[in-house]
Amino acid sequence: MADGTSTCARFEERVGLLPMSRRNLQFGLLWLLWLTTVIAVLCVVGPWAFALRLNPWTFLLLWIVCQSLHLVLGAFAIRREYSTNKRRLGTLIASGLGGILPLATLLLFIRVFVIGGSSNVAQLAGYEGRALWTLWFHAWPLLFFGNPIAFWVGLVAGVLPPFPPQYWASFISRWCGIVAAAFAMYCVVRCAPDA
Repeated sequence: MADGTSTCARFEERVGLLPMSRRNLQFGLLWLLWLTTVIAVLCVVGPWAFALRLNPWTFLLLWIVCQSLHLVLGAFAIRREYSTNKRRLGTLIASGLGGILPLATLLLFIRVFVIGGSSNVAQLAGYEGRALWTLWFHAWPLLFFGNPIAFWVGLVAGVLPPFPPQYWASFISRWCGIVAAAFAMYCVVRCAPDA
């Protein structure tokens, strides 16, 4: 320390961290700590405890809003990142790919249960709902095993950069995808096909 530089400054110089990137790292770690707490409450406990007390139409509306925000803000963020910084496209693409199965679950759920008026119990589906029940029955294993994978892919993509305040669209898109995947997991478990 004879030259007046601190140990931290020498470490930054040796590793190649600039003071600005050190601040970004600290900011990212704070966001990660905050978001893991929010995720534990919102995505693990939230949908199961929250959806049980919600009107089904409100639950469906929240699911549609989360899925729509994931798609629209994700497309906006990919367009922005493609023109400015192509290195950060990986997390957005992973989040987008992870959002395909929750979107398919939402569309199938709306088709079978909302538009079709079918039931997850075959005997209650009736003669008109038998084809829709069969569709749900055959799609259910893929949805049951795929939505948790989509949730974890989205969770990993959600904790990686880019972070706010500069990249709000990317950040909100990725976390809406996680919440939409949690809603999809809840619906698939709650509406398991039954004979």
